[in-house]
Order: sequence, then structure tokens, then C-alpha cells
Amino acid sequence: MTHSYHQRIQTAAAALATARAALGADLAAAIAGKTWVTDLRDSCDVKALVNHIDELARDAPFMASIRAAADPAREARGRGRPKKPERTATKPATAKTPTRTAATIEAVAAE
Repeated sequence: MTHSYHQRIQTAAAALATARAALGADLAAAIAGKTWVTDLRDSCDVKALVNHIDELARDAPFMASIRAAADPAREARGRGRPKKPERTATKPATAKTPTRTAATIEAVAAE
């Protein structure tokens, strides 16, 4: 293995760690913007909220509903690999059998 291969692996691992850390910051920012945050009295309320969310997150249909609700926004931002354009046939498909000529058609018909 080459040195550049290891560098690419380290770079990818660092990018993944950064992305995972960003999710925590995104969660904190989303919660901070909600009006019900002021109803939380102290860290005990916050821990109870997190525990409740943790219980909900164990339910697969709940997580599926979260993902389904987020999909339109995710698709709208246009990140990731672009979809391949639809391809139209510009050439007829090539046959794997040889093309029959008039001579071969007559020979087959004679049989």
C-alpha cells in the first residue's frame, strides 16, 4: 500500500468525524430554535427529554417516519452524486447472431 492511500484513508476518516460532529451541532441548533425550549426547567428536564427521544428512536416505524419527513428537504438541497440522465437508444441493439442475408434466408427456406 502506498503512502498516498493511507493519506486518503486518514482524510476520509477525518471528514467522517467532522460530519458526525456536525450532526450534534445541527441537533442543538434545531432544538434551540423551538419555542418549547423555554418550558424546560433544568438539566433534569433536558435529560428526561433525551431519554424519551432515545426510547422513541428504538422504534423502527418512528425512525422511518423521521426519515420520510426529512427526505424532501434532503432531496431539495441537491447534495450527493447527481443522478445519471436517462439514456435514449441512438444505435439499434447489436444482435449476437449473424445477420441473415438473402442467400442464407433462401438456404433456410429450402430446408
